[in-house]
Amino acid sequence: MKAVKTAVILMSVLIVAGFGFVIYTIAARMMSGEPVLPPSSAGSSQEDIATSFGEVDLPVPVGCDLESVQLEGNRLLITLDGLDDQRCKQVIVMDALSGETLGRVTLRPVE
Repeated sequence: MKAVKTAVILMSVLIVAGFGFVIYTIAARMMSGEPVLPPSSAGSSQEDIATSFGEVDLPVPVGCDLESVQLEGNRLLITLDGLDDQRCKQVIVMDALSGETLGRVTLRPVE
């Protein structure tokens, strides 16, 4: 019975020490004053995120629809789809900070 009491006391001390360490870590990070950025925006500064690039005209073939938009770092991936398989299967890569079109990938079936 004495061994069980000793184990319970030891585990209680470890739990209290663990909570203390977690609280200390949270307080130290809050007091450091450094902003914590999510991994996706680690490469860009707050100024880059806040700047506007105005309006961007993105030419899209007639009959094509917007299938999806993904943000990967500072790249915007725009996927098009539609009834015309030859022209509409495209992925457009844009710079999300400047609005500049970096390139297009057109998917064509192999004959």
